[in-house]
Amino acid sequence: MPGVIKVARLVIVSIVIGVTLPLASASASTNSSLEQTRRDLRAARARLNVAVQTDAQILGVLNTINHKLSVQESLLAAAQNNLSMIGIQISSIQRQLGSLEQQRLQRVGVIAKRARALYIMGPMDGMNALASSKSIADFYGRAGTLEFVADYDTRVLQDLQVIKNQTNQAKSVLRAEMTQAAQVRDQIAQRVEVVNEAAQVQQDAHNALAGRIAGYRSEVASLQQDQAMIERIIAQRSSHGSIGGPAGRLGFGWPTVSHRINSPYGPRWGGFHTGIDIWCPEGNPDFASKDGTVIAAEWGGGYGNMTIIDHGGGYSTLYAHQSRMYVHQGEVVHRGQQIGACGATGNATGAHLHFEIRINGHAVNPAPYLP
Repeated sequence: MPGVIKVARLVIVSIVIGVTLPLASASASTNSSLEQTRRDLRAARARLNVAVQTDAQILGVLNTINHKLSVQESLLAAAQNNLSMIGIQISSIQRQLGSLEQQRLQRVGVIAKRARALYIMGPMDGMNALASSKSIADFYGRAGTLEFVADYDTRVLQDLQVIKNQTNQAKSVLRAEMTQAAQVRDQIAQRVEVVNEAAQVQQDAHNALAGRIAGYRSEVASLQQDQAMIERIIAQRSSHGSIGGPAGRLGFGWPTVSHRINSPYGPRWGGFHTGIDIWCPEGNPDFASKDGTVIAAEWGGGYGNMTIIDHGGGYSTLYAHQSRMYVHQGEVVHRGQQIGACGATGNATGAHLHFEIRINGHAVNPAPYLP
C-alpha cells in the first residue's frame, strides 16, 4: 500500500510542476496578444473606405484579415484543446482523491477495530498475556506478537498521515487546475469574440471589394460604351498632326496634386480600364498635364464632366468625372494650369480623377508618360 501512495505523490508533484507554474505569464501574454489583435482589426476596418483606398490597399486589408482570422482560429482551437487537457487532468486528480479517500477509510476502519479490541481487552491484558507464559520461548513469542501488533498500528497511523498530506496536496493541485480552467474558458470566450470580429471585418473587406468591383465594372462598361464618342470628338476636333515621335512622349505632368493611383490602366475584373483613376477628393483641383488646346469641355455620358486637351502630334489627354470645368473649347492651356475640380460625375465610385492619354484617339497606358 505505501508503494501506491508513493506513485500518487509523484503524479501529483509532476502535475504541479508541469501545469501551474506558467499560468500567470501565459495569461498575461494571451491578453496582450488579444488586445493587439483587436487594435489591428480596428485599424483594418478603418482602412476599408472604398472611396479613399486603392484596389491594392483593399486587397491588402483582405489578405491581412484572412491571415489574422486564420491565426486566431488556430489559437482558439489550441485553447479549446488546452481546456480539454485540463479537464482530463482534473478528472485524473479527482480519481486520485477518490482512491486516497478509499485508502483513508480502510485504515480508519483498521484503527477503529483495534480501538474496540483494546477497549474490550483492557489495559492489563497485554501484561497478563506475558505473565501467563508457560516458558521462556512462549514469553518471547508472545512479546514478539505484541511488538508486531504495535508496529502495525504505528504503520497504519503513519499511512493515514501520508494519505492526509497527499489529499491536501491533490486538493491544492485541483484548485490550481480549476483556476486555470476558468482562465482558459475566459480566454476562449475572448478569443471567440476576436474571431467573430475578424470574421466581420473579413466580410466587410469582401463587401468593400465586391462594391469596388461592381462599381468598377459598371464604370468601365459605361466608359467603353462612350469610346466611339470620345474617338469621334478627337478625330473631328484635334489638330490632325502625325503620330508623335519620341519627343511627343515628353513633357507630361501629373494632373493632380496626388500621385496615388486607385485603379491602374488595363484589364481588371473582366473589363478594360482605358486610363488611371487618381485619388482626388471632391473639389480638389486638376491641372493640364501638358500644353495644348481644349477640344472638349462638356458632358461625356459615363465620363461625366470631362475635358479633352489636344497636344499635337496625335497626343491628347482626357480628364473625367470633374465636379467643375474651368476652361472651354478652343482655349489654349499650359501645363500645370487648373482646368477643373475633381468629383464623381457620370458613372463613378467616389470622387477621383479618371485620366487618359490617347494617341490618334486610342487610349494608352498613362503611367510611362508621367514623371
